[in-house]
Amino acid sequence: MTVGFETPESAQYSFGEALSNNHAVLLDGYFGDDLLHVSDPIDGRYWLSTARFKQAYDARKWAVSIG
Repeated sequence: MTVGFETPESAQYSFGEALSNNHAVLLDGYFGDDLLHVSDPIDGRYWLSTARFKQAYDARKWAVSIG
């Protein structure tokens, strides 16, 4: 994810190029097919539509799954 679901922004660092607004959240629940529950270290806990999550995920297509 990115902070505030903004467009990904890159910056140059000593180790190479990386996102400057990178952000991690935890999906810890769902309600039907339309809502995901998010635990966000910046914005707290909230419900997010699956469509909005897909838009944010598709910006990078990167995730970690623990199953």
